[in-house]
Amino acid sequence: MKNSSIISYFIFVVSVVFFFGCAKNFEPHTISYSDLKEIAYQGAKSFLEEYQANDKKILVISDFSNLTNQDIDVELLSRVLAREIRKNKNINLTNTISGNAIKVDEMVYGARELRNDKEFDLKTLTKEGKLIAPDFSLSGKITQKTTPINKDSARIDYVFLLTLTDIKTGLVIWDKDIIISRVVQPSETVALQPQIIQVQKQKDNNSPEIEPKVLMQQEKN
Repeated sequence: MKNSSIISYFIFVVSVVFFFGCAKNFEPHTISYSDLKEIAYQGAKSFLEEYQANDKKILVISDFSNLTNQDIDVELLSRVLAREIRKNKNINLTNTISGNAIKVDEMVYGARELRNDKEFDLKTLTKEGKLIAPDFSLSGKITQKTTPINKDSARIDYVFLLTLTDIKTGLVIWDKDIIISRVVQPSETVALQPQIIQVQKQKDNNSPEIEPKVLMQQEKN
């Protein structure tokens, strides 16, 4: 075997040792669709118990900041939360402005641009000054904290902070923090760990040939 082949094989063996030595990682535990719905239900229930709108109020969804390493669907969370809050019949949701949590309906503004198009009957077009400004702003922040329990497990806390603000006064009229916790264990995957490296030498007529052999043992972490 040529020297370059021996070097390549040696690099491979070192890589295997390094990879499986680091195999004891925590598996990712994502926030599921049912988790988001449960958070929204809890948040809306808290809001409806603490605040009663006696007259019509317009709600706008502002920014929801996801500061975790999980791909959380903040639009789904905010939509379900707003839908539950609107069970109070005096609260309506506007879709003309928003933060990053949802997309506005661009057709609201697109239809108004038709005012300058002579192909459309002016009587059927939306008049100016018909949009309604929001009264309340719903925002949120999601954070993550990992706390080791022992060498083999850790607890991950996902904190959902929900806030409803009165836009006219800037006062917080309601807020709620909801925590979802996970206890994670090391990966259950089977790892191959090198135990013995044996080198056998074989001679031919020209030069010795070196053939590395790695004996592997399967074991479960």
